[in-house]
Amino acid sequence: MFICKRTVLQDFPRELQWMTYLQEWHIQRTRIRRLPDFLALFTQLTVLEIPKNLITELPPEIGKLTELRRLNVSYNRLSRVPPELGECEKLERLDLAGNHNLFGLPFEVRTQVFTPSNLLLTSHWRLQQTQCFYLQLSSLKQLVHLDISENRFVSIPICALRMTSLQLLDLSNNHLTDLPQDMDR
Repeated sequence: MFICKRTVLQDFPRELQWMTYLQEWHIQRTRIRRLPDFLALFTQLTVLEIPKNLITELPPEIGKLTELRRLNVSYNRLSRVPPELGECEKLERLDLAGNHNLFGLPFEVRTQVFTPSNLLLTSHWRLQQTQCFYLQLSSLKQLVHLDISENRFVSIPICALRMTSLQLLDLSNNHLTDLPQDMDR
């Protein structure tokens, strides 16, 4: 477990990159603005608690944390959530409260997959994509708790309506003006 609280730390210690066996990070009230570029190495990480920092974005590599069960990025400076978070299919709790520039969640994003088995070389020696898939947060089928309070949402995110195990959705203190027409839950 890596714990760091109430420090003037602005970056993650480089030594941390060699501790890939860690399953939990608890980092709060620091001056950290971004997650480290070695984050994807922590494939066994189950808890990522990083509230009350200065983090401005979650990198697409967050999707490599496939064992992640709890993610708390509350009270940071996020303005968007990467669709790759949808690859964290074991996620049970997601806390995005208090990121005052956050106004939406990705519903469905088409992404290109290039692997040797699905690529063809054309007569002009260009790679041609033969397959794609969609990243979406609604694929978080084990998510039970979603806190998106104190943000700038004007509507309930459609992906939240598709999360089949969701028991708690906190939308308090947003700017809700309408409900989705296909609200079937």
